[in-house]
Amino acid sequence: MTGLVAAMRPQARKTPDPRAVLLAEWRALLDSRPTPPRARDAAETLGVSEGALAEARRLSGEATALRDPGGPMGLVALLGALAPLGPLLALTRNGACVHEKTGVYAAPTPHGSMAQTLGEIDLRLTPAQWVAAYALVEGSADRPRRSLQVFDAHGEAVHKIHATEATDLAAFEALVDAWADPLAPPHAFTPRPPSRPDAPDAAIDCEGLMSAWARLEHSHAFAGLLDRFGVGRAQALRLAEGRFARRLRPEAVEAALCAASRRGVALMVFVGNRGAVQIHSGPVRRVEPMGPWVNVLDPGFNLHLRADRLAGVWLVRKPSIRGEIHGIEAFDGDGALIVQLFGARAPGQPAPPGWRVLVEEVAGEMAC
Repeated sequence: MTGLVAAMRPQARKTPDPRAVLLAEWRALLDSRPTPPRARDAAETLGVSEGALAEARRLSGEATALRDPGGPMGLVALLGALAPLGPLLALTRNGACVHEKTGVYAAPTPHGSMAQTLGEIDLRLTPAQWVAAYALVEGSADRPRRSLQVFDAHGEAVHKIHATEATDLAAFEALVDAWADPLAPPHAFTPRPPSRPDAPDAAIDCEGLMSAWARLEHSHAFAGLLDRFGVGRAQALRLAEGRFARRLRPEAVEAALCAASRRGVALMVFVGNRGAVQIHSGPVRRVEPMGPWVNVLDPGFNLHLRADRLAGVWLVRKPSIRGEIHGIEAFDGDGALIVQLFGARAPGQPAPPGWRVLVEEVAGEMAC
């Protein structure tokens, strides 16, 4: 009788795994499209982060969680294991620009709370933002696409590493086996909190900021200068307008790329997010606008820029002990940095005069 009563009691319903629900939604989306959407676009359509979608794909075997080895560099240490794989495609992006470089990774070196890789793949990294990593196998069974993808705490992609035709796939798979963490609990990505607004202009010591700017000795000290005065980057350029910054039309970025291509002026092209900044140093040759996109389509380097998302473009002048450094900096409507262009130069050397001439001509034509 006791067993019968127990059997008649309502059974507690199992809460479905949200990853399984998301995976089903992902598959339904794929079935509804003639061309599979990119994971970032699909995640946006489904109302989740790209990291959450990668986590859900662990259930189908498409994604494998990778272990965090700990230590000051955390998941950034993964880059130190990549050299035996041969050439890889490094991808770093933000909401308006994608930067792709092909080459062999060098081991990262720490610099306080930061790290960097030099050589063919040139990166500046913030290890604290490298929170979760996955190995993914996408595409078809006869043409699989293999990648390693790293996300921040909010599921936004920090850095991606794609196998190429020249990659040693056996070494790639051995690396995944060595770093796999199949028992890792599901990672719960959290929504990104709203960005903190800039302080009111009246609260900024503008004269102190300008005075310290004029005394800069190295361009990499600029970020510390902004922190010291509690000023946002785009805000600082606006406050420095007429002294160290000149406002340009959004078309200035495309104009500078096209002029560099025509004249053979080598550039440094920086694109980043909160966890990684990726740098191309060298020529840009094939510049092709396509709809809202401005593209650089060169062997070993691709850039894809959403020109329609450029809300603020500036010519910026920074003093240094080796002469002034001139660059073009572009921002989105929220004041987030999208892309920076500088003249390519050897470490410790000024930019070649061709860049200075080019950027001044572009600024003259594209001034607001």
